[in-house]
Amino acid sequence: MSSFVENSAWFAKFEFALFDYAEWIAQLPMPMPVYDITRILNSSTVYSMAMHARHWCEDTLNHVNIPDDMANHMRFLWINEPQQQQYFARALYSHCARYVTGMPRIRKPPTDHMGQTDVVPCAQFESLAAAVSAHSDGSRHTLLCWLTNVLVYGSSRPTVTTMKIKQTQHTGRRRHRRASHEPLDTDAVQSVANKALDAISDHDRLLPRMRCVVTQTGHGKASIALYAHQRAPSDE
Repeated sequence: MSSFVENSAWFAKFEFALFDYAEWIAQLPMPMPVYDITRILNSSTVYSMAMHARHWCEDTLNHVNIPDDMANHMRFLWINEPQQQQYFARALYSHCARYVTGMPRIRKPPTDHMGQTDVVPCAQFESLAAAVSAHSDGSRHTLLCWLTNVLVYGSSRPTVTTMKIKQTQHTGRRRHRRASHEPLDTDAVQSVANKALDAISDHDRLLPRMRCVVTQTGHGKASIALYAHQRAPSDE
């Protein structure tokens, strides 16, 4: 499913209180013999249809006919992808068919996919997890919780994790061999992690700017701190 950050710009523009859905409905070129579309279709219903369509990325629905003028009208709501348009059209036809005499019922599209929405695209999460050495289930869960709190709920609270530094065995007699830890290039780790964080923030200019700071702490370990700065609408 489309992730939260991929749809953050859509929510910023088409949130129910921000967009004139009534005007959009009034100009809808409905391919059904509907006498007055504004009497059977309200703004909250269209917002819900559009929101669910934006998060739909499967091509599993039986296709319905979508006239070109209606497809263009959907694009005003940033419903651009073919599978999104099929979802929106099916939801719209299903709703309106109930008010048209003699119109066969059209099955509604599913709505339970919203609960499966990822916070960030899977590939970007995997890149970040690899960069900060979040390999275990526990560390991945901690990273995902931090991203959710920062991106979805607007938290600025940092999180700190620990990574182990690779050991190197010195050559020599077996009884005198000693293990030491390779020097950690903290700048390189930070650079890779910050690139992964930037790729997430770049989905929308209002998403928080996130940063990684790596500090070698001794005893074969390093501290990885992740910070977030929530950006105001005036921030560049």
